[in-house]
Amino acid sequence: MVVIRYIIKAIFVRIMLTSHSLLSVWRVVDVTKFRYYWLLLASNILVLLETYFRLKKKKGQEGKWICPCFFFYLLSTVPAIWILELDRLARYTEIYESSNSSSVESLSAIQGVSLPITLSPSLWMSVIEQSFLFLIIIGRWILPRGELTRDKLSQLLFVYIGMASDIMDLFVLFEEPDVRKDRVYTYVILVLWSISLLQFAIVLTATKSPKKSRPALVHPEEEFEEEKRKVCGSCCGCLKTEIWSLLLSFMMQDGPFLTCRLYGLIRYNLITYSIIFYTCKNIFVVLLLVYRLFVLCCFENESETDKAAHRAVKKAAVVRSMSTRAANARLALVEEDYANGGSRRQGARRSKGRSVNGATTKQGQTRIVEVE
Repeated sequence: MVVIRYIIKAIFVRIMLTSHSLLSVWRVVDVTKFRYYWLLLASNILVLLETYFRLKKKKGQEGKWICPCFFFYLLSTVPAIWILELDRLARYTEIYESSNSSSVESLSAIQGVSLPITLSPSLWMSVIEQSFLFLIIIGRWILPRGELTRDKLSQLLFVYIGMASDIMDLFVLFEEPDVRKDRVYTYVILVLWSISLLQFAIVLTATKSPKKSRPALVHPEEEFEEEKRKVCGSCCGCLKTEIWSLLLSFMMQDGPFLTCRLYGLIRYNLITYSIIFYTCKNIFVVLLLVYRLFVLCCFENESETDKAAHRAVKKAAVVRSMSTRAANARLALVEEDYANGGSRRQGARRSKGRSVNGATTKQGQTRIVEVE
């Protein structure tokens, strides 16, 4: 029953993602009147192949480090949102400032199939973009955890929510007339937005399980040196999962977003509440990321070395105490043996001496008798 539940969850999430991808491409074809954009749905074939592999080999369980279904979902949905955003910027005056701004649109029928949904062009764009990120978060929550623990999954969902709010606010820059006129800056914003979405396909909170403790079979000082070498190698080599996750967050979101917003503030003097707030937020996050990296690379090495030294000292003390207790117990046994059995041993020696002397005397008498 557990396996069946995992399979149902995996299939449901992929159907949900594929449906949203179909809706996005449908809207693109409806707006641009260009039928070849249906080819964007070709990535859903990869979703089907990944679903078959996941159900056949993994029984619906997700991978530990990456979610391929999210990556294939991005391949079809992100280009569709690009096209819709560029079309919205090109038609901004017509959509937002003309007298037809209150008009609503619906999706055209395809093979006699239509959706009874009528929205304004701007609302269509907002629904597709915002539901895009919400579906990723909800889908990650519903998907089988696989090797992730519940604690790691909850951390991952909180990280996703924070990333989604920052990513969605990046499109606020398009509301400024100077930004819409700068085509290069527009493409830079879309590129940074697309790169940041790759974080949703990577599980940043997955960590290796701790190794089981083993008995101390070596000398404590040698074990301390061995643990010190392991700690130095792991920290100086930056092999920890947390360090990689911090670097990814810095390179794929906070660093580029901060640069992009600062450029808008300095170049176009964009003074709005949202831009100021998220710029300050990016500055604080970058400072905290640098501080955390500094702590992990420099100070944690000392703390781990101190812990290893403390463990070695404790083991040495345990060994010395065990040796002292063993020696005391041996001495007590010897003293007790001498105290309780000393007289018996002396009596045994005397009786043994008498029996030897008696035997010697009897042998002497027998020889005398024989001589006589």
